[in-house]
Amino acid sequence: MTAVIEREQLTERDLDQAKACRELVQKGSVLAAILDGIIDDNVLVVRKDEELSPAQAAEILGVSRPYVTRLLKSGLLESHMVGSHHRITVLALRTYMANRDAGRKEYAHAINSRAKDIADAVDEVAPVSETSRNRMRDLVAEHRREAIKASSAAVSPAE
Repeated sequence: MTAVIEREQLTERDLDQAKACRELVQKGSVLAAILDGIIDDNVLVVRKDEELSPAQAAEILGVSRPYVTRLLKSGLLESHMVGSHHRITVLALRTYMANRDAGRKEYAHAINSRAKDIADAVDEVAPVSETSRNRMRDLVAEHRREAIKASSAAVSPAE
């Protein structure tokens, strides 16, 4: 049997007890992570053989249910049918998440590698001294600070 406990069901006393238990549990343990999640309202505990609906998978992934449906149709996320409903195993969801994270890392590495290749090519064609490079970096940083300040001023209410 799976128990679903919504945050609204937890009383202040429940949270105080979770905090008291947390102090007794060894840091870095799975139980400590669960208690931290309960306290911070960001934990979902499921059995590894549990089957999830697309709506539940969407909540875990932090995406919309229609997006999960597209993942299912494309084959990126495995599921099986129970009657006319898709069911996703926790293992299939974890596999998808691991593949997604690996793809993100690979993409970030490719972008960084490409940026370095471009910088090296520019340096080959038009070398820049270290002093000029630092000056340009400072100008870009100053421009960013001014842009952030300007956007903050635009968001702040007028006095």
